[in-house]
Amino acid sequence: DMNTQHTIKTIAIVILSVIIFASCEKETIIDSNSLPKTAQEFITTHFAGQSIVSVVSDKELLESSFEVSLSEGYNLNFNRKGECTKIDGNEKRVPDSAVSQKITEYVEKNYSPSFITNWEKETVGQSVELSNDIELRFNDKGEFTRIDN
Repeated sequence: DMNTQHTIKTIAIVILSVIIFASCEKETIIDSNSLPKTAQEFITTHFAGQSIVSVVSDKELLESSFEVSLSEGYNLNFNRKGECTKIDGNEKRVPDSAVSQKITEYVEKNYSPSFITNWEKETVGQSVELSNDIELRFNDKGEFTRIDN
């Protein structure tokens, strides 16, 4: 029957396009000197004394990014311009200097002795995860907007 054939064709096209799209994503390990200068400066400024363990260049269809692992267990993500988009402290404290001062002051005032273990630039605003597992949202200016559960 025609409907069944049409459904099978549609499914085949969807599967094929997923496979094609997935193959466009390329992860390659690159030399840390190939990181954008901005990213290199960010690391030496906020993570002084830590060495870069690995840099993975993640090329997707429209956006390329870099995933950087540091010697003390921090994982950082940078966009192609070298701007930091994510800091994962893996339960360790994210350096205050790496996050907007408004955010660190808000966390200190309202959640001390908890500290930021994860910071991420979202499509709109930014989010932090605290050592007590609370997730907070802030706007682009660093002003608190809500608790994310």
